[in-house]
Amino acid sequence: MFDKLKKLPVIEFIYIISLNCILAVYIVIIFLLMASFSDDNYQLEEIIILGYPQYACIYIIVSVCFYLVLFGISVNKLFNKIVYFFKFNTKFRWIMYLLLCIISPTFLWGVLSLHFMLFILGVVFSLAMPLMLLYSYWGLKDKLPLRARKIYGYINKALYLILSLVMAGLIYKFARELPAVYILTILTAIFLCLSIRIEVVTEKIKKYKWHSIPLWISVIYATLWGIRNEWVTYYVLFISGVLLLMLIFEKPLLKWRSKNEALHIETEEYYKAKHYSG
Repeated sequence: MFDKLKKLPVIEFIYIISLNCILAVYIVIIFLLMASFSDDNYQLEEIIILGYPQYACIYIIVSVCFYLVLFGISVNKLFNKIVYFFKFNTKFRWIMYLLLCIISPTFLWGVLSLHFMLFILGVVFSLAMPLMLLYSYWGLKDKLPLRARKIYGYINKALYLILSLVMAGLIYKFARELPAVYILTILTAIFLCLSIRIEVVTEKIKKYKWHSIPLWISVIYATLWGIRNEWVTYYVLFISGVLLLMLIFEKPLLKWRSKNEALHIETEEYYKAKHYSG
């Protein structure tokens, strides 16, 4: 009995529920703030145009990043089977989207308001939107010709890198005074380590260590006492922390990533065979 319970993705479910609860609170706060700014001088359309794009981008970036973090570090077989089940079963995937929309407070508000722009806003801020974007992006690879898949791989790594840096910036901007900022920063750093080939980076650093170390010290010194820009300092320290994390935990990170990737390949091949044979 205990062995069966160990196979359940309990940590993954707690992670997803916690993430969605935080996002739901964020969405409600944003909508309340937007409602508080509404008066006779502003039309609803103007408030949405002025207030919605930046908050929607933050919502989508944060949620997509943390879903990717979970997908990149989970080695639970059942969780990966659930992820790929929805990828290869379109009907059930859209049922999941519908259920997530129904429990989204903004989506319900958009439907009940009978206002088209509020309805669209409710869909964008729904709990289903991040997963819709992720599954659409993952499904794109299968539609591309073989020659284009290599380019897709490079674009994928570049997007992961950009997403990690943007996520780190958002954490610093909005959560710098909260204790949770350290946990969020570590998760972002781990995601960055798992999304790129760290062995290439660490091998170069080890090979040219007598050049890398003085250069590293010089950059940190110039940042802290020369440039003295808040954002430059933060990113230099963040990237330095990521590189240090790579060097210290290189073997465990590579072992974990290999296990994660092998599980992804095994699960995807299983569902591909099942999908095409059916």
